Amino acid sequence: TIEKRDMRRVILVQTIRTGLGLYYNDAGRYPDTIQSPLSYNGITYIVDVPKAPEPPDGNCGNEQNKFIYTPVNNNSSYTISYCLGNDYKIPGGQTLKSGVQKVVPENFPKY
Repeated sequence: TIEKRDMRRVILVQTIRTGLGLYYNDAGRYPDTIQSPLSYNGITYIVDVPKAPEPPDGNCGNEQNKFIYTPVNNNSSYTISYCLGNDYKIPGGQTLKSGVQKVVPENFPKY
């Protein structure tokens, strides 16, 4: 269902974000790209970098149904864009609106 795929999208972005945070703690910067495996100095943070569940939902097309990672500010931060098919309420937290989401390390929803 759309709801399950949206839940999976949010969880997978959190997984990527956690791996990036661990990478940053060790490397002092975020990576140029994220590809499998995500590792630094022999330490692997994510074995298989997740891909967005298919099919795209709601107003999200194939191009938006991806996790698009972009390092910014000389790799001191990043954005991850992804798309939700419906509004998604995080249990005990905020509601994310349907459509394209943009995540930076400081603004990811808390669980």
